[in-house]
Amino acid sequence: MDTLKAFLGDFCHGMRDAVVGAAFIFRVDKEIAKLEAVRTKQREREMLKQRRPIPAKKQQESDHKVMHKIFQCCALNGGIFWLSLVAFHRLLLPLLHLVTQLIIGECCLTQLICLLKQLLESCHSARSYKGLLVTLS
Repeated sequence: MDTLKAFLGDFCHGMRDAVVGAAFIFRVDKEIAKLEAVRTKQREREMLKQRRPIPAKKQQESDHKVMHKIFQCCALNGGIFWLSLVAFHRLLLPLLHLVTQLIIGECCLTQLICLLKQLLESCHSARSYKGLLVTLS
């Protein structure tokens, strides 16, 4: 029961932090947009004082620069994480299985997997290790 209470408390803190962080990003984006608007007006006033023609305004791609960069970082991190999982499951595990099979042979590999399964079951509940044992055998 204490574990469930701790989990729910940590989950609620995490959700609160996510909402506060998102609100902060929107607030920063609005402040940046306001500062850019003030700077643009000041430049226009200076141009008028000097009697220079005001250059044409550039089309801004997005007013949400900070949020856009954060989404780019999240996408990049997610892509790298996904790629590392694929590389681990598709390249590293089969390579380790092949090397182990070449070194100790097929019959010894089966015995090693059975020994590991018994060791894991005796140390801890093997429910979380069943997927690992299935991929090894």
